[in-house]
Amino acid sequence: MKTGENVSFLFLACALLFLLNACVPAVSMKYEELAKGDIHRGSVVVGTVSNKRPDANGNSFDLVGRVRGGYGNPFALKTEPGKEIDVLLREVAEASLKHTGYTSEQVAGKSSRLDIDILKFWCDGYMGYKIWAEIEVKLINSTDGKTLTQKNINVQKGFTLIGSYGPMHMAFDEVINGVQKELVAFMQSEEFQAAVK
Repeated sequence: MKTGENVSFLFLACALLFLLNACVPAVSMKYEELAKGDIHRGSVVVGTVSNKRPDANGNSFDLVGRVRGGYGNPFALKTEPGKEIDVLLREVAEASLKHTGYTSEQVAGKSSRLDIDILKFWCDGYMGYKIWAEIEVKLINSTDGKTLTQKNINVQKGFTLIGSYGPMHMAFDEVINGVQKELVAFMQSEEFQAAVK
């Protein structure tokens, strides 16, 4: 090959590598379907879902991390439209409430409110990655705004990317299912049950 052809080939190879790395698939987290509970324990409405993550650029609920190309160049990792983490956590909380015997319908003067603060929900690394999720869940008295009980949920999952984004999608699914499992345990606790009117 001539020098000019070498340069053209190298440029084409680098451009192709950049395009492949830039085509990071959007994350679509799937959580386990839960059966509706038979017991009626009261009414809890899912309230606000607040984005308190330091690395989320304000109120962007679709940005969930960074993946890196062959030279460590970072690309934004986002969720699919309609699968933003505020939407997803609201769905997971409502499913968990129904599973543990609570109705999520507003009952005048009798409903408690479940507020969710997203403190961390982020993926980063290079070849080896980790997803960190830290969620603070607060059961609020809707009448006076006082916190009745709360729980800090921490879930982490590591994965490696080699030739496929499959492990990344599986890891995100495991993280959201881990959050759901912790939510169910919190809602089944005596402390939570006693706090609901």
